[in-house]
Amino acid sequence: MNSLKQNLHSKYEDCFVSTCIEKGLIEGITPQKMDVVSTEAMLQEANINSGNAQILFCHLRQFFGRSYFESENDRRIYFDDNDYPPKVDKKILEDKAVILFWYKRPDLLLQHQLKSMIDAEKLKLLQQLDIVTGGDHGGGKFRMTMKVNFRLSDKATVSYLTQIASISYSKDDTEILKLTVLKPTGEGLQLIAEGCHFNVTDTGMEVSSLSNPHNLI
Repeated sequence: MNSLKQNLHSKYEDCFVSTCIEKGLIEGITPQKMDVVSTEAMLQEANINSGNAQILFCHLRQFFGRSYFESENDRRIYFDDNDYPPKVDKKILEDKAVILFWYKRPDLLLQHQLKSMIDAEKLKLLQQLDIVTGGDHGGGKFRMTMKVNFRLSDKATVSYLTQIASISYSKDDTEILKLTVLKPTGEGLQLIAEGCHFNVTDTGMEVSSLSNPHNLI
């Protein structure tokens, strides 16, 4: 029996070891997956769209016998499960520390996701739009959220809360905010403040900023 195991191990080492670990026959280090942010950063940097990513990951999974990357579904859930993708990037500090981060510009998010925020019929009653942003650091990450309040003429308010930025960094450092997500998110909020227009029709609706109109019908 020992000679058989040794023979299998010598000829099919990787498969033999991984099978033994899966069956609980030996203790080993569980193979790690590339996390959501790292996976998305890799795809963005390599300019690989979702369709090509699915094909690539399928071939890698067949070759290695398992997936080493977070699934598209998990990535979509992590990034608020919306079709509007975040901008994923990294910042390398002078001490060679790598900071992974992502953000969604508030003005573009509003343009792309308006239909998921409020029903078109209710939008016809819009009297005022309030946008509140905030952030907090904890668990080695900084997270920024945005709340959109649609104040309607019938006294009702429709609220929509979403995450618009995340920075993977253990220290609560405002300088890191300035180097990563603060500028693009601030620019987006400034464009909204300068002027945002809602057009509602029987077939759909659209929202446009002064600098970047976008049709949502």
